[in-house]
Amino acid sequence: VSVPASFRSEVKKRNDTTDIWMRVPYGKNYIECLDATGMQRVSENIRKTENKNQREAAYSLYIGTAEQVACDDSGRIVIPKAIIEKVGIVESAVFEGLGSKFHIYSESAHAKKTKSTNEVVEASHEGWDCDE
Repeated sequence: VSVPASFRSEVKKRNDTTDIWMRVPYGKNYIECLDATGMQRVSENIRKTENKNQREAAYSLYIGTAEQVACDDSGRIVIPKAIIEKVGIVESAVFEGLGSKFHIYSESAHAKKTKSTNEVVEASHEGWDCDE
């Protein structure tokens, strides 16, 4: 798949590599994709955890399950098969840009997430529009 150009340009600004770290967060149905700076922030946040057992569990869960993948010159990456299967991507995927990271969903998981998000927005969007 091709990494969105806007994300690639941000990665190049902040890092000396265009590698992407991918993982499926615990209990989630999407692939979370971070650049080196994002992974460093995750690691630093975990390091602040005072309880040794919790810190080691967090490193195992967040860092230990991440797969580092390289972008080729065209911005393409190969998503590891195990990660694709874990989130149920069959034929096509949906990218969701989130600033310093992006998520990759199966079409059905993204449709469910979009429905849920729309319900939240409908209940609380007062003042979010730019024309008010």
